[in-house]
Amino acid sequence: MTYKELLHLVTFKEVEPHIVNMYPEAKDSLGWFKLHYDMLRLMNPKRHDDSNGDVCHITMKDWDDGTGPHLDAFPMEGDLWEHSLTKEIVLDADVHVTDAEIVACCLWHTSFYGFTKGQKKEFANIDFKSKVKELKTIILNNGGYVPSKRELLPSKKQEMIGKVKKNVWYGDKHINKTKRKRLFRKDFMETYYDRMEVISSFIVQVLPALSVGANSLTIGQLCKLFFSSKFASTVIQSYADETSDAASYMSDLICKYDMLPHGKNAIIYLVTGHSRDNPSVLNPEENELLKIIVDKVITATERKGTVDLILDNNPVLCRQIKITVVATDISIHR
Repeated sequence: MTYKELLHLVTFKEVEPHIVNMYPEAKDSLGWFKLHYDMLRLMNPKRHDDSNGDVCHITMKDWDDGTGPHLDAFPMEGDLWEHSLTKEIVLDADVHVTDAEIVACCLWHTSFYGFTKGQKKEFANIDFKSKVKELKTIILNNGGYVPSKRELLPSKKQEMIGKVKKNVWYGDKHINKTKRKRLFRKDFMETYYDRMEVISSFIVQVLPALSVGANSLTIGQLCKLFFSSKFASTVIQSYADETSDAASYMSDLICKYDMLPHGKNAIIYLVTGHSRDNPSVLNPEENELLKIIVDKVITATERKGTVDLILDNNPVLCRQIKITVVATDISIHR
């Protein structure tokens, strides 16, 4: 039996308790495991010659951590997902577990480097300074504004300094003062460019959608995000099968699992695979999804925070949808 075939023998509801039992640290990531499970079930298996094998052995392995033997699936990590789906699942003679337990183990291994395509971790070293410079040029060319390091919100700067000091000061106590200062400057700039890259990437991502008639936000308003003390974003794509609506699938997912950031204000970037006759009109399922997102994200008293919606279309999504949800402490209208 292949991994793909095994996935279709059990429901995620059956698998979920085994993930928590085997990997307690995964309790807060169950929504992402559900996405990973659904993505693999929709994916077409394809064998690759440069893979690390065509067979996955299910064994009981002692991790030498004092907790005794654990179920293990090898080799599964690191391969392309489409190839992993082709692997024949072979159990050792002393392994007596349910299909749901095997799937839980395999899901943990195949999600080791990311739950979905957009999250797949890359091994290349990213030069965030050069990336930010590239993104800054795009923003400036489109009439936006990118603040300098000196224009950081004082409270945010102090927060970053405190975080970096904790990392550097409580490291190796034998490091001399000069080297410690050098490490501090290096870590601070890495933290700064990492934050700038996240915000800049979001702004550049939604730039094309600003010209859509249904959207009234300007790049100038979005650039106010640079002056926020809080910026957190999450990207989720639906993996609904042919029996379910993508927006309803997404609503069910975020109702059950805590997957969204929280803040006083929110920006929701909703991308559908279908085009709209009227760009500003949402269908009932999409309207319900937006209500659920707002309820999950906004933490302001009596839900008085601002919520901005950016609509877009990408035919590549076909019948699926993708949301990017930003939570922040500022209103970009002020």
